[in-house]
Amino acid sequence: MTKLYNRSSEKFKRQKLRREMTEAEKQLWKRIRNRQERQEFIESARINFLRFTNDDVYHNLDGVLEVIVEGIKSLRTLGVLPPQPPLGKGGSKS
Repeated sequence: MTKLYNRSSEKFKRQKLRREMTEAEKQLWKRIRNRQERQEFIESARINFLRFTNDDVYHNLDGVLEVIVEGIKSLRTLGVLPPQPPLGKGGSKS
């Protein structure tokens, strides 16, 4: 299946549009690059991002929570987070 967003026949048009951006487009891309740099800096400090759409939260909350729990378990396995403290009687923390 041909990808509609990356047709080789449109390559020169894409290049021209990137070269001749409006001021609004330039500002938008500058902000996006700054966000990307900020995210890369934060990730270099071993901070991970988990992102979910509103639709995921509204329609697949259990799946979202499962991803979060698995992420925490993974960080504990890697030693990034301390092990989970033992639970006291009745399932509550001591």
